[in-house]
Amino acid sequence: RDRARYEARNNCYMAGAVRTLVNDTVGRGPRLQMLTPDAGLNAAVEDLWRAWAAAADWALNVRVLAGVRYVAGECFALPYDSGRLTRLGLPVALGMKLVEPDQVADPLSAYTIRPTGDDGVECDAQGEPVAYKILRSHPGDNRLGYLGVQADRVPAESVIHWFQPERPGQLRGVSPLAPALPIFAQLRRFTQATLTAAEVAAMLAGVLELPEVTPDNPAEAPTYDTMDTIEMVRGM
Repeated sequence: RDRARYEARNNCYMAGAVRTLVNDTVGRGPRLQMLTPDAGLNAAVEDLWRAWAAAADWALNVRVLAGVRYVAGECFALPYDSGRLTRLGLPVALGMKLVEPDQVADPLSAYTIRPTGDDGVECDAQGEPVAYKILRSHPGDNRLGYLGVQADRVPAESVIHWFQPERPGQLRGVSPLAPALPIFAQLRRFTQATLTAAEVAAMLAGVLELPEVTPDNPAEAPTYDTMDTIEMVRGM
């Protein structure tokens, strides 16, 4: 996950690939089309949907969900009743709080043995998630101190977990771009090497031939040591 985040932040190839995937997956965001026999009802519900989606930043949240899933392998969202949407007078006050995968972890996982589940995911005897442990602060945030080791138990029906499992029983996501991380690193190095080669090729190099000083040719010529540099005007 850390390697994928590093490449996504420092590699234009991977950043472009992730942005293309998000654009193709989400576009401008999900839209609602009502197909009841009542045309007036259809238009009214679609108008309410557009008003809610714009106020709740629905398209932006889905784009962030998709982007984090491609880079980190998974992303979480917690639906909640938004006071801001209520104050705006919307009939639906559904908000979406996004949670990074680092924040879904059990601080006591190292001291607890469970037959099922994974770090931050609590499962029943059949292996189905029943709850998630969500830290009260991001583990990388040093400002909140002890809150980073306190976790809340959130029922699974109140958590949206966006990831694509690749094997039976998988409960946490892995970046689908993980196999390409070495290639992305090589592309980054290749770009830098190509630029360096172009800069070196553009540098001027020359051989300075001086007349030999002899008794018959007493004129003193300027002397230069091997590999001396001579200042030249740019573009000369």
